[in-house]
Amino acid sequence: MGIQLAHCALPIELERLRAAPSKLPEAGEVSDHDLHGWRLTQPPRPRCGYAVRMSHLQTWFLLAALCLGCVDESPVLTGIPQAPLLTDPQPTQSAKTETRSRYQKSEAVYVDVRYLGGRPFTQVRDILFEQLGALHSRHTLERNAGELLNFKLGSVQVVNKAVAMIKIPLPKPMRRTEALEMLGFPPYVGGYTIFHREYRLHHEWGFRRIRLKREERGSERVIEVEAWRWLPGDRELGR
Repeated sequence: MGIQLAHCALPIELERLRAAPSKLPEAGEVSDHDLHGWRLTQPPRPRCGYAVRMSHLQTWFLLAALCLGCVDESPVLTGIPQAPLLTDPQPTQSAKTETRSRYQKSEAVYVDVRYLGGRPFTQVRDILFEQLGALHSRHTLERNAGELLNFKLGSVQVVNKAVAMIKIPLPKPMRRTEALEMLGFPPYVGGYTIFHREYRLHHEWGFRRIRLKREERGSERVIEVEAWRWLPGDRELGR
């Protein structure tokens, strides 16, 4: 808009300068006496070159003033969205709900001991109730051993607000590999530490100890699994 006004003003200004009447008297219209008096009353005129330069400067000053007067002080940049593209994500649900929504237990798994062991109790509390049933009792243990929760289908020991141990009586006697798979562990073909009443695994799948209670002395089948993600004193001892 400012450029268009400037282009319009330039011819108008030049035309005004050309059409301005000259103040010099024509030859023969006045006498020498009158001409002498007129010269005395008129201020001295500048030289022609200086007058032309001043006229040009005035014209350019006028153009600059017109351009500056029409410039928008708040330019708008096109292509830039008004709202920021990146915003801080707002939490839509709690960590407990997110954990539950992402987790899916396999139908072949009885209780997912491998998944639950070691996780914060508050995040998997609802999953524990779903898989272990109603809570029957709750006891605080001595010597900083945490808290023991007895559910309908098993027991959970919570130490430092995390699931440290899960003990599950099996629905029926079964072989060791079958029992581990029912609790979410992969097939195991390694060796066991054998005792009269139980089999033991150490440092497998991130668990400090897994105990498989035998049906009877010398039996190959087991009836209960007790999985420790860590022992109560392990974290204090740095194990």
